[in-house]
Amino acid sequence: MFEVIVCSKDNDEASFKNSTEGTPFLAIPFDSEKREGTSSKYAVPGIPTLTIVRENGEVLELEGDMQIGKGMEAITTWKAA
Repeated sequence: MFEVIVCSKDNDEASFKNSTEGTPFLAIPFDSEKREGTSSKYAVPGIPTLTIVRENGEVLELEGDMQIGKGMEAITTWKAA
């Protein structure tokens, strides 16, 4: 299974809604303390960033966005790991 959870760094709720509304992904709510904690925990290097995390919280790929151009090959690699 592969699931995407958005941890937005938007500065206001309107921007958050604009960037998450209509997406098929789960998102950490704008007013949740977990948003900042998640960003800090994974030391997000920039925006946007796609960090691939195992179910146990271990980082598999900090900057998965750099591999997204590989399409399904990237996803297959992440799933296999």
